[in-house]
Parts: sequence; C-alpha cells; structure tokens
Amino acid sequence: AACITGISVVAPSGNAGNICIYDEEEKHEYLNFTDTPEAAIQAGKSKYMKISVIVPVYNVEHYIEECLDSLLAQNLSEEEYEIICIDDGSTDRSGEIAERYGKLYRQIRIIRQKNGGLSKARNEGLKIAQGEYVCFVDSDDYIQTGILNRLYDLAVRYNLDKLMYGYQNFKDGERLSFNEKSDRKGETLLFFQD
Repeated sequence: AACITGISVVAPSGNAGNICIYDEEEKHEYLNFTDTPEAAIQAGKSKYMKISVIVPVYNVEHYIEECLDSLLAQNLSEEEYEIICIDDGSTDRSGEIAERYGKLYRQIRIIRQKNGGLSKARNEGLKIAQGEYVCFVDSDDYIQTGILNRLYDLAVRYNLDKLMYGYQNFKDGERLSFNEKSDRKGETLLFFQD
C-alpha cells in the first residue's frame, strides 16, 4: 500500500492494492483500486507524485528565494512533485521566507525542527517524501529550469534506481549560463528512487 497526503499519490507495489488517504485532521479512509495510479486519477482523487525534492534550510535568507523559484520552474504540475523544506532551526528569516512560499504554492511543504544538522533534516524529509523519486537540493543552490522533469524521464525510460548528474560551483553574485560549456570541473549529485 502507499500513502496519499492531501492530493499526492505514491505508486503501490504491483498493480493492485490500497491507498491510504490522510485528511487535514489525520483521519484516514482506504480507497481500493485494481489497476495503476491512473485509477486513482480517474476516481478524481489525485495525480501520480513523480518527485519529492527535499530542501534542508538553515540560515540562507539571502539564497532561499532563488532556490525555491528555480524549483518552481520545473515544467511539472503541482500534483506531480513536492518540495519539502525542512527548516533546521534557522535563526535568520529563512524559515519565514519558506513559510511564505508554502502559503503561495501547494507543492511546497514546510517542516520546522530544532537544529539537528543536515543529515537529520534530510532524514526528516525522507520520512514524509511521497514521490517515486527523491532529489536533494541545498537551499543555497538553484537548478536549471525543467531539469527535474528531464531527470525523471531518463530514470523512468531506463528503469533506473538512481541517476547521477553534475553540478557546478559558482561565487556569490555570479550567474551560470546552463547553455554554455564551462571549464569548471563538475561534481556529481544523485536522483534516486525512494
């Protein structure tokens, strides 16, 4: 079985099963279906959740807006992906900025916790992630427009459990052009199946 929170669906294992639907008051009901997540879509319950993006947030008030703006420019509908921001006890305005975005965009979820470090924040995000694939993005970074959909398409086309991709470092105030080749050595990040 798989869980739905709000309108999000995670694919069940196999072609038949139950989906647990949680409402705002944490009550639940079960919806049986016999085909695929498309059956839930046809029943008007939800669309298939492709990707969960986990963004640990800690004292990045000067960067978080650019990060979230780039994550919102992904050519995916709000039902196809979620952005989970884990405010890890920020002492600046980072949490407030993330909350503001969360109120404006349904695909953004905010979790606040005491400072526990990057790994704890990522693990908290993994606990609630509903996407078929999971991607981590640092809150002081930004991503190329439409890249998540392209990564997802590649992962599905080749039935991948994980997909590694590159990134480039840049200095504050510098803007990278994703259309030009760079002489910088890229590093590797991971896009993986949950």
